[in-house]
Amino acid sequence: MTPRVKTGIATAIAAVIAVVAVWLAVGRSGGAQAEKPTSPSAQSSATPSVASATPSPKTTLAADEAVKLASDLVSADTASYRGAWYDTTVTPPKASAGTKLVIDVGTFQSQQDAGKVNATVTLPGKSPEVWRLLLLRKDDRWTVYTMEEVK
Repeated sequence: MTPRVKTGIATAIAAVIAVVAVWLAVGRSGGAQAEKPTSPSAQSSATPSVASATPSPKTTLAADEAVKLASDLVSADTASYRGAWYDTTVTPPKASAGTKLVIDVGTFQSQQDAGKVNATVTLPGKSPEVWRLLLLRKDDRWTVYTMEEVK
């Protein structure tokens, strides 16, 4: 496969994940809801630490911030959905109804204003899949730059 084809496939996959995330937000109006992230203590021993003993606010992802990001990614509200993305001019399609997205804050790693975290995405009738969200800081909050499936 050429790099261009691989990039196209990765973009398509990111769009599917975004659609799933948005679908979770639709739950607020009667559909699926974004779930709270897994406790970081369960995975902290298996996750390498990239932050110093006293991390700055820009190098952390708080549980409430992860819940808000997951909720925005599946939101039916266009402004909330677009706000979850770093580049609001190129947002993938929204997730289908019934999709669940849970961000695992225990997997979060960052270097200054860039980070990554794993999220479990479950499409209706499908097995859960793990996706890595690549994040960038924007307006003092984490936003999704792109997503990639974890194999």
